[in-house]
Amino acid sequence: MRLTLGLSGWTKNDWMAASALDQLVPPVVVDDPLLEKIAAAFQRDTSQSFQQIVQHAQLAPATAAAGLNRLALLGQVIHD
Repeated sequence: MRLTLGLSGWTKNDWMAASALDQLVPPVVVDDPLLEKIAAAFQRDTSQSFQQIVQHAQLAPATAAAGLNRLALLGQVIHD
């Protein structure tokens, strides 16, 4: 049996504050009705592209991105 362990500077990163990844998200307030609209558009076909979700939800790209990010943080959607 062999175990390979690789460590980097990201190992002890808190992923939000120190890396400022939260600064990449558009500054949009995402309320519950908006989240439901985006989730409904996503549920139509879970293999949609971002542009298809924007079209189905009839939202601006920045709004859709913020909503999808919020849904991902809530564990409702995942992108591979």
